[in-house]
Amino acid sequence: MYLWIIIPIAFFVVFMTVYLTFFVRRIFSLFLKKRIISLIASLAIVIGGTAGGFVLFGTSSIIVILHLFFSALLFQLISFILKKAVKNENFQKKRDFIYKLGMVPIVFTACLMIFAYINMITVIETNYHYDSPKMNNGKKLHLAMIADLHMGTTMDVEDLQKHADEISAKNPDVFVLVGDIVDESTTKYQMEQTFKILSNVKSRDGVYYVYGNHDRGIYNANCEFTETELMVTILNNGIKILKNDVAEFDDYVLIGREDKSFETSGYERPAMTELIKDVDKNKYIINLDHQPLELKQNAELGVDLQLSGHTHGGQIWPAGIVAQATGIFELTYGEKNIDSFNAITTSGIASWGYPFRTEQHSEFVIIDID
Repeated sequence: MYLWIIIPIAFFVVFMTVYLTFFVRRIFSLFLKKRIISLIASLAIVIGGTAGGFVLFGTSSIIVILHLFFSALLFQLISFILKKAVKNENFQKKRDFIYKLGMVPIVFTACLMIFAYINMITVIETNYHYDSPKMNNGKKLHLAMIADLHMGTTMDVEDLQKHADEISAKNPDVFVLVGDIVDESTTKYQMEQTFKILSNVKSRDGVYYVYGNHDRGIYNANCEFTETELMVTILNNGIKILKNDVAEFDDYVLIGREDKSFETSGYERPAMTELIKDVDKNKYIINLDHQPLELKQNAELGVDLQLSGHTHGGQIWPAGIVAQATGIFELTYGEKNIDSFNAITTSGIASWGYPFRTEQHSEFVIIDID
């Protein structure tokens, strides 16, 4: 059933292993003259290093190895072009030595991973501003948003408190949490502290939350907290959960969707037509949906603004570009406008799986509507 996925991945893994083995053997060839010895040693280093790195560092080591693989391929292409283009003998001797030494792709990968880690842990403020005829008589809406914290992957309690204080200083009218605030690897203590901290962000109308696909720990049977414990913690901290629910205020409406990933044979989330049918269309309508879905449909239904996360902005280049180009996500990062409808997909305030970002930055979002 899944052979069309498994076979290409298996082929790629074998090809990468073989290529990296000969990459390491080129380095050994400068010091070991017997080819069979250098080949065996290289294969042992590649396989043993990959396995050991995965045990010690998990998916982070796989990301580093993948970047080394592609960096080595790129450098080999550049080296081949220089070999054909430059005829100077002294230059070619130096090129040959540098090529065999293999330090250029290794150093490049190391620098790239340092940048990717710094890019991950550096959280910036991203701002959007929209005008709406629904906000008349000088009325304004000042909204703060985060998603995809995945607490514990790259952020600890102290860092979260710092960013929560930054958001509080913006004095938002409402603060929305758009899914995957915690996940399967978050400890129960971290989960409890996370919602305690986020609940203390100062906002006029409170803090509202929709589930993402990871929050309830469905991908790991060893998650330290149950769905009930998660829900009780959120509610006890005064955070309102919108699970196919509507919250109405004087000038605007929040519609919170259950995440699409929870649709099973026994459950199908209500259609947006059902949720919006009794909503006052004269108010500014904001849809909170963890995944950026149904944008065109929601625009036609009269939604003014849709807020989503989930994509991490691609996280590792060029994943976001590919996802957007192939239609995997309707909006991988940033904003999309359809007439008076606006959609925003945030890259998230942290990450899942590994502490690297080579595509979009980490962020919290501030939105002004007037």
